[in-house]
Amino acid sequence: MRVYAVADIHGKNERFERIRDNLSDLKADILVLAGDISNFTKPGKILSRFNALPVPVLVIRGNSDLKRVDHLFTAFPNCIPIHALCTNIRSIPFVGINGTLPIPFRSRICFFEKMRLQKIEPLLSTQTVLVTHTPPYGYQDLVMGRYHAGSMGLLKLIKKSQPQVVICGHIHEDDGISTIGKTRVVNCALNRSSTGALLVFKSGNLATLDMI
Repeated sequence: MRVYAVADIHGKNERFERIRDNLSDLKADILVLAGDISNFTKPGKILSRFNALPVPVLVIRGNSDLKRVDHLFTAFPNCIPIHALCTNIRSIPFVGINGTLPIPFRSRICFFEKMRLQKIEPLLSTQTVLVTHTPPYGYQDLVMGRYHAGSMGLLKLIKKSQPQVVICGHIHEDDGISTIGKTRVVNCALNRSSTGALLVFKSGNLATLDMI
């Protein structure tokens, strides 16, 4: 299965066009949107465009997606919310975590981050693809090349559960791939030079992972 992963669209038509073109060129089977789909206003407009794509679209909210976006997802059946759920696509379990709180020198998933991560933990296995907007602390989370701004709680969860892949975004300037134990971490934030990542799975296991 071929998975095209992106984050940080921020409602921009130009970014959507890049994604749509890549989706065809990469022959992707599904699209994963790792948050910041909209930019606070008019989220329905960009969601309607993703809803019209020819492949399923797995979605979570980022910090620029207001909470009401959760209710909008129900109006767009091709946009499949995966927050706090385990959604199996061709035997691969996808689990999502909504939200990000940007704070100085650190990010948190939400105010009650520990509680949310505890709710997610039983859903995770070594086969899971975990989709979260913020990166784990210390991995693909460098701001201005100087300081880390990821989530420490998320890092602890990854080290404990060792999902096979973590898909994230949020820190636009640190897109790329890292490894935590047996877990591959990919920041697929869109920027001037990057248009996301392609993950290829064979028999439920990650075979290749490349930035686009």
